[in-house]
Amino acid sequence: MTSQPQHEHPFWDGCARGVVRVQLCDDCGGYSLLARAACPACLSETMRWVDSPGRGTIESVTRVHRPPSRELPSGYGLAVVRLDEGPSVLARADPDELWIGQRTTIGFSDETTGGRRLPVALPA
Repeated sequence: MTSQPQHEHPFWDGCARGVVRVQLCDDCGGYSLLARAACPACLSETMRWVDSPGRGTIESVTRVHRPPSRELPSGYGLAVVRLDEGPSVLARADPDELWIGQRTTIGFSDETTGGRRLPVALPA
C-alpha cells in the first residue's frame, strides 16, 4: 500500500471498508473531510472521525485527458461532491452520466489505485 500520513488513516480505512469518513467537531457540530487537529469553524480540538451516509450533490464534473500518473488511464472522470454534512469530496465519476446539481451517493471502486479503494460518484 502507498504510504500515507498517520492522520489520514481513518479516511482511507473507511474507503477500504466502503464508507466515507469525515471529522465531526463535538463542540460546534461542524464537519471536515480533511484530517485536522482543530475544527476549522470554532478551533476546538474535539474532532473525531464518524461515518457519513455518503450522500451529496455534484458541484463539478470533468474528464481528465492528461492523468497525473501512469497508474491512471487517460480520459477518466472526476467529480466534486458536496456531502450533505458540508465537506466536499473528490470522486471518480462518469461525466456522461452525471451533471452539476445532481444528487449522488458515494460508492467505492472495486480495483485499487496505489493500493487504495477510491470514492466513486454514482447517481442517487
